[in-house]
Amino acid sequence: LDVDSGRAGDFTNVRQYTDNGTAAQEWSIRDNGDGSFTLVSRLSGFALDVDGGWTADGTNVQIYTDNGKENQKFMAEKVGTAPITPGWYTLTSALDSSKCLDLAADALNDGTRIQLYDRNGTAAQKFYLACMDGTYRLMMGDSYAVDVRAAGRTDGTAVQLYTRNHTDAQRWIIESNSDGTVSLRSACSGLYMDVQWAKTENGTPVQCWTGNGTAAQKWQLTAAE
Repeated sequence: LDVDSGRAGDFTNVRQYTDNGTAAQEWSIRDNGDGSFTLVSRLSGFALDVDGGWTADGTNVQIYTDNGKENQKFMAEKVGTAPITPGWYTLTSALDSSKCLDLAADALNDGTRIQLYDRNGTAAQKFYLACMDGTYRLMMGDSYAVDVRAAGRTDGTAVQLYTRNHTDAQRWIIESNSDGTVSLRSACSGLYMDVQWAKTENGTPVQCWTGNGTAAQKWQLTAAE
C-alpha cells in the first residue's frame, strides 16, 4: 500500500506498488475505540480516505487530512485459513450434499472441465491436496492439477485441469467457514471457486468468482476412501 510518488497532500492517490521500504509505504494503525481503525501515513500524517465517502464499486482510495470521519475508518476482519492434512479428498458442494467436484469424463488432459456431478466415488471425484507454503494444489493423476484457465483474474474464468506448472494459477488458499465448510480462493486472482449460477445439474461448470459467501462457494472436505 503506497502513497503515489511519495506526495504528501490531500487527494493523493493510494496504490499497490513494489515494496521499496520508503515512508510512502509505512502506516500507523490507530484504534478508534469503536471497533474501527484508521491508517495514518508515516510520510505525511494524512489518513487513508475513501474519496467523498462514496461506497460504489471502483471508488478511489486516497490520503486526506485526518478528520475522524467515517470514510477514514476501516474494520479489520480475520480471514480464517484451514490447516488441511495432505491427502486424498472429495469436495461436496454446500448447494447439494449429493453433488461433488468432478473431472469431466475423468479425462486427464489439459483443459478438461471441472464441474459438479452426482457423487459416485470414482477417481474423477478424488483430489490430492498438497500443501505449498500455506496454499494447496488439488492434484489428479501423476502430473495434473486443478487450474485457473490462463491465470484469469475476471469473474467467470473457468476452472480446469492442466499439467502441473507450479504457478499461482494452481495454488488455492483454503478458508474455513463458521458452518464447517471451506472456501477455496485462487492465489492468482483472489477469486473463489464457484458453481456457475449456483445450479446443481450434472455437468454445471465450476468457475472463479468474486467472494460472496453463498453456498455456491462452499465445500465440505471429506477424506476419500
